Amino acid sequence: SLYAVWNDFAYGTFIQRTLVEISSLFALKWTPMILVALAVLTWWMSTMWVYLKLIHLGTADSVAFVGPLVLCLVPLPDLAYIGINGSIGFPLTAAVIVISSISTLPNDRQAATFELSMFLLIAASTPTALIGGGIAVLLWLFNYGSRRTHFLRALAIFMGTGVSAVMARIQEPTMTYIGDWVPDTSYEREVFDRLTEAGAFITRERASVGIVDTIRNIPGTLRFIVTQFYPEPWASRAILETGGVAKLLQVVLPLALVIAIVAILARMRSHKIDSSVMRAALGLFLAAAMSVIVQHVLVGQLTLRQYLFLPLAFFWMAILVLFSGAVVARSGRAIVLLSPLLFVFVFAASQNFRDPFQENPRQGGIGRYASEDLWRPALEKARVACESLEEDEVVVVSQFDPESPVIKQMIKTSGLKFAWFDHPFVARCYVINGG
Repeated sequence: SLYAVWNDFAYGTFIQRTLVEISSLFALKWTPMILVALAVLTWWMSTMWVYLKLIHLGTADSVAFVGPLVLCLVPLPDLAYIGINGSIGFPLTAAVIVISSISTLPNDRQAATFELSMFLLIAASTPTALIGGGIAVLLWLFNYGSRRTHFLRALAIFMGTGVSAVMARIQEPTMTYIGDWVPDTSYEREVFDRLTEAGAFITRERASVGIVDTIRNIPGTLRFIVTQFYPEPWASRAILETGGVAKLLQVVLPLALVIAIVAILARMRSHKIDSSVMRAALGLFLAAAMSVIVQHVLVGQLTLRQYLFLPLAFFWMAILVLFSGAVVARSGRAIVLLSPLLFVFVFAASQNFRDPFQENPRQGGIGRYASEDLWRPALEKARVACESLEEDEVVVVSQFDPESPVIKQMIKTSGLKFAWFDHPFVARCYVINGG
């Protein structure tokens, strides 16, 4: 199914691969730090791009500031996105969608060409950019703003998606360069099996999603999206609810509250928020809705948290833009109306400044922020192993000791009979020795 497209790499990853190539220009021991730095820099540039567009739209500085700030606060509990090269598609896509929703092309021809080129490259790197293309087409059809702007943006995004499809078709499997590999140790066999299960030795195929099933799954997707807007632990508990009435109320009550607040704000004449702020907020609400719709159509049903990043980011961005606009306009009624939602956001965002893998060890990680250097000692150990191997032989660089008492305790507390806390690096010895 198209589920594979969203979760694996059955699409082009142009920008991600470019950053990897840049990091490969330096010594192998510095590669992780350089990749993290480039990924964080990409997040920062994406937020600045959104900030400048909000300024260009005519919003006040404070309003423009809080909007892109959400990109740094929303990354979900359980998913430490920032700093991971494979996740830079999220902020880049968010920037494309926000810009498609709220602003016109720059008047300067060079700036416009640069923007459209970035749209194309981002669409060639992540399938979620299609949402921006869908928004551009929708605005073009309803003749909202500059039709030329919407047409050129949609064209750039669809061309980039075409490049992505071609790249996916011709790219080799992730582990092709390894060739024939016969693992020796039990740990190497475990790594090999997991890479095989993950599809590292094959190419991804795009299959069709059934129309009937996609329509039938709409209630499930809607409930999943709405309930995951709740702060923890309510978000995790809400999805476990089985009662029909309770499940209906979970969706209807929050949606009714948000719709009522937005409708009241839109009708307020005596305390009118600046029109540029309202335009930005409505565009962001549209982006949140479209991100749910497009992802649902492409995947068939949204049941994983990675699908929540865009709707969460756009929704809370709209709320913060509205709230900041209300403060600038000194609209007491609007501030009172939006305050409950602001409190929910602050509480939810505060949960992201923690390391859930450290607090609750389980399959997937022992904490993303190690207190000691793991990469360089593991690399040195691999170099020692390569001294007795041929240049063409394969070695696994492991950043943890499976016999460590700490690891054994984490396996025990995770409730699993095994644990995959490591993120091994598999390479031939000539790569290790050359780095």
